[in-house]
Amino acid sequence: MNDRHFRYILEIAKEGSVTAAAQNLFISQPSLSNLLASVEEEIGAKIFDRSVVPMVPTYAGEKYLEAAKKVLGTMQELQSQIDDMQDSLTGQLHIGCGHESSFVIPAILPVLMERFPGIQFKLTEDHAPVLDELLLSGLLDVILYAAKTTHPNVVCMPLTKDEMLLLSPVDFIPKKTVSIKNRSFPGIDLTELADRPFVLMKKKHHLRVIQDLILRDVGYTPNIILETDHWLTCLRMAESGIAYTLLPNAKIEIDTHHIGKFSLMGDYYRQRYLCYRKNAYVSKALKEFISVVYSLLRQNTG
Repeated sequence: MNDRHFRYILEIAKEGSVTAAAQNLFISQPSLSNLLASVEEEIGAKIFDRSVVPMVPTYAGEKYLEAAKKVLGTMQELQSQIDDMQDSLTGQLHIGCGHESSFVIPAILPVLMERFPGIQFKLTEDHAPVLDELLLSGLLDVILYAAKTTHPNVVCMPLTKDEMLLLSPVDFIPKKTVSIKNRSFPGIDLTELADRPFVLMKKKHHLRVIQDLILRDVGYTPNIILETDHWLTCLRMAESGIAYTLLPNAKIEIDTHHIGKFSLMGDYYRQRYLCYRKNAYVSKALKEFISVVYSLLRQNTG
C-alpha cells in the first residue's frame, strides 16, 4: 500500500461510487476497480459493501479509511516540516471551504499563487461535518467557514462580520424607512412586505439559520417561492425582480446596482472564520495564507 492507494480509496468512500471517484481522479473506472481489488486482496478483507448504492464501508473498510486518513495527515505534516527546514515556501497547502464561503477563493488564490509560486494549493469544498473530519485527520490544513465549529481540537479565528440585509427588486419603494446608527442603508420593517415572494437558502445551510432567526424575531412568515443551495441564486433572483431575500452585506459578495438594499431592525450578522487544528504544526505556507486572507478580506469587506 502507498499514499496513492489511500487517496484513491478515500475518494471512493467520499463518492460512494468507483465510477464517480474515477472521474474525479481522472483515471479509468477499470483501473480504479483493479486498484481497489488489489488493496482488498492485500489486506484480506472487503473495504466496501457493493450490494448497496451508494457503496458503504464494511467494518474492515472503516478501519482502513481511518488509518488512511491518519497516515496521509502525518505524511502531510512531515512534508510541511521538511519544507520549512529547507527555508523555502514550497509544498502543498490543503484548503477546505464551506459552500457559503467559496466565493472568497477566486479573490484569494490568485494573490497567493503569484506571491508563493512554489506552493501548490489544493481546494476541497464540502459541508461542515465532512470538512471537520478532514481537518481533524490532518488531510486539510485550514478551513474557511461561515460558522464557528465548537470542536475542542480546532482553533477558530474570526475574519469578517457582515451585516445581514434585506435585498429587494430595485423598483421596490417601502412605505416607511428609518435611519439606523452605524448602518449603511435605511432600515425597514419586514412585516411591511406582506405576501411578497422570498427566496432563501435550504435548511441545511448555516445562512438559513440566520435567515430564519431574523424572520422569527420579527414575527414575519415569508411567502417562500424557492429554496436554494447557493447564495448567488438568492442574489440573482432579487436582481431580476423576481423575489426578495436576506444576505450578508459583504462588498465582495453584493456588488450590484440592480437591487434594493435595506438594513434590518436588530443586530443580525454573519461571521466568517478561519479554522485550523489545535497543537498542529503551523507551516510557513499556512502562516502566509492566514496573513494574506486577513489582509484581503479586510480590504474587500471594509
